[in-house]
Amino acid sequence: MIQDTISSENCNSFFFKDSVLEALQQAGKHFGCKGKMVLASYGQNPQTGENLPPKVEHFSTTSNGDILLKIVNDLSRETHRNVYVPLCSFREDLPPGKKGGEADISTVFGLVADLDDDQAHKWPERLPFQPTYVLETSKDRFQAGYIFTDGVAPDAAKPVAVMLQEYSGCDFGTKDLSHVWRIPGTLNYPNKKKVDAGRSPEPQFVTFAKPIGDSVDFEELKNILEQWHSQKIERQRKSQEKHQKPKNGTKPFQFDGDINHLPVKPGTKDFILSGAPVGQRSEAIQTVLNALVYSNLDDGQIFSIFNSYPIGEKYSGQKSPVQWLQPQIKKARSYVTEKATAERTTGKETIQEPWGDIVSIEDREPSKFDPSSFPGVVGEMARAISEETETPFEMSAGLILSVLATACQGRFMIEVKEGYREPLNLWVVVALEPANRKSSTLTACTRPLTRWENEKRITMEPEISHAKVVRSLQESRLKSLRAKYGKAKPGKLDEIQEEIFTLENELEPIPVAPQIWSQDVTPEHLGTLMGINNERMTVLSAEGGIFDILGGRYSNGIPNLDLFLQGHAGDPVRVDRGSREPVNLENPCLSLGLSPQPDVLKGMASKPGFRGRGLLARPLYLLPQSNLGYRTLDTVPIPKDLDSQYERVVHSLLDITSPENERGESCPYILKLSHGAYKEWSAFYHVTEEGLRDGGQFEFIRGWAGKLPGAAARIAGLLHCAENIDQPWTKQVSLETMQSALDIAAVFSNHALIAFDLMGADEGMDKARKVWCWIRRKGFSSFKKRDCFDALKGTFPRMADIEDPVKILTERNYIRPQIKETGGRPSIICHVNPIFMKEG
Repeated sequence: MIQDTISSENCNSFFFKDSVLEALQQAGKHFGCKGKMVLASYGQNPQTGENLPPKVEHFSTTSNGDILLKIVNDLSRETHRNVYVPLCSFREDLPPGKKGGEADISTVFGLVADLDDDQAHKWPERLPFQPTYVLETSKDRFQAGYIFTDGVAPDAAKPVAVMLQEYSGCDFGTKDLSHVWRIPGTLNYPNKKKVDAGRSPEPQFVTFAKPIGDSVDFEELKNILEQWHSQKIERQRKSQEKHQKPKNGTKPFQFDGDINHLPVKPGTKDFILSGAPVGQRSEAIQTVLNALVYSNLDDGQIFSIFNSYPIGEKYSGQKSPVQWLQPQIKKARSYVTEKATAERTTGKETIQEPWGDIVSIEDREPSKFDPSSFPGVVGEMARAISEETETPFEMSAGLILSVLATACQGRFMIEVKEGYREPLNLWVVVALEPANRKSSTLTACTRPLTRWENEKRITMEPEISHAKVVRSLQESRLKSLRAKYGKAKPGKLDEIQEEIFTLENELEPIPVAPQIWSQDVTPEHLGTLMGINNERMTVLSAEGGIFDILGGRYSNGIPNLDLFLQGHAGDPVRVDRGSREPVNLENPCLSLGLSPQPDVLKGMASKPGFRGRGLLARPLYLLPQSNLGYRTLDTVPIPKDLDSQYERVVHSLLDITSPENERGESCPYILKLSHGAYKEWSAFYHVTEEGLRDGGQFEFIRGWAGKLPGAAARIAGLLHCAENIDQPWTKQVSLETMQSALDIAAVFSNHALIAFDLMGADEGMDKARKVWCWIRRKGFSSFKKRDCFDALKGTFPRMADIEDPVKILTERNYIRPQIKETGGRPSIICHVNPIFMKEG
């Protein structure tokens, strides 16, 4: 193995002695730095795309070099793991295991130009002047580091980092002061994306292209970049003059590159030159745009300012900066033209934008399924179970979807369009308090699955018994032969050995009766079950114990999510089982039908990895209104003929045998959409996509909502199969079926917002309610953000934490921030909607 060639001597010379880590420690000592320094390591298996768990270690300027060396050495020896260090120190109270972001930085030690393109080998020509060191991180890819002679405050370093990135045309990571960088002597393991693009999966050493040299003076670097920046602005100005065309007979303001010549207020200029303050970015950017448009600058001049000054920091960090800024410029033009979308002083009077309708921040009411969305036998059975158990229709309908997924997963896929298919497995989680007859409902919904398993088990009993007898006799014969081999003379050994080999190859396999569902099962055992059941399985339970197991109940608190995550998507996964052989699943299909208590959902968000790795984004949540307190016992049992019809639907789908491809491998039948069904799904997709935008209804649950159109397609496939149990692949999914599926998906989206609010995943709603309670309690007609922060420090540790709640209250027309010019740096006053003042 290549990593075994790293000797301690190599590591010492590379990692520490006269190297980056030592230089950083020495710099920190020289700067008198008291904060924490960080080693961070990440990685990914290039074959599977599986991410390694991140590991972060903290050290200081006084940490023992040998210990530091050992940590780096140990991390670098782990296959697929890359080791990095940021060129800064972080606050002393940075929590253990956290890498820290720009807001946590205390001192900047240096900057790095990350040259990761086809022209990276020209790094000497692309840099403003000689760096402290240059690393070749992989073939013809370089990182050039500037370590400063003195520590620099983050606010001073940030604009220089932005200019360094623009000057060298390097990777955008250069702009991030907290970004982590390669350490010489470690190994650079490629990820799956790079290997798929043609790079060798073998790791490469990170080596010096230019050894450690002199540290650089920050002011010198800053002056060179500022001079270059001024020249760039001048070139842009001349280009604008050449190509400028007046619009509507109005001559645009000729911006000469000097902000002092802009006809805007001092506070607005301050925003342009210093950047938007933390906690006020959105308001400040829109204020600047309003002022620039009001001053008659055209779009090109506005883009130039945002390209050239700190106000454009958020803009320049976008993947498509122009597309990101254009709608906000349009909003500013509307502001100026109509004089009604924001406040504007006009001498003695003030014109104000009318307050819009209030969008409540109170708890949402869960919407209900329209029973007609569940057609045929499926809908009738869901209603019958609901009526018999006096439980919400949503519970029986949701769990029946899990039953259909159990019957269809692995047997069918739905093709939304060419190149895009979805499997038909589903995760449905129906949360209700105890005493809601969840077990009775689940039993009624899943009875066909239990009966099917029992029937198969009874049918196969003679075959299994016969195989066990034959196998027992063969094993007895093998035992006898092995004993005979131990006593045989040399001349007989080959003959006995050959007979043993032959018999072992002919051992009678013992058939296993199919199992299609389980309850609370460990991931390791689940992998075993899926391995012997065509890579399919469903977890059904009236509780949520499976989430405790996933959270590490039987693995010392370490979450084990891979099989579940891959099983939802149908991606290949390897399940390691300790001392036993691992199970390799090529196309796993895993469904869930669970009915935990709401408190289980509350606890899910705090479990390690559940949010970060996307587990919370996969289930379809239902939190129906309980019938407790309104039950009558005046119920009607499920009609026997309906029970039989429902069982026939489920059994018919379970009995379908998947076709084989040209290699003899089992593959699913493909369900296709009619033209009308696709158009309907496409419209739903675009509406959902709009909801993912800033301020959209799914802004805080993007991970979940991004999967909603795919889930809707899966539901359509299940409804189609339930209606067409005789060769469903021979018919297209109809418009009517798709409309039913989309109606169901819309209800799931409403319940998801409630579920994530319950889990605290709606990243500002709960805090917005706390801010609003404070406003109402104090009876304010207006307030400053600083006042809110001072009063609610227990909820908001940092001033920046106020931004999301204020944004939510603004979007929902509870408050309206207004920037107030003060002669110095402007302040923001938040006005309360007068309607609440009238209410008292």
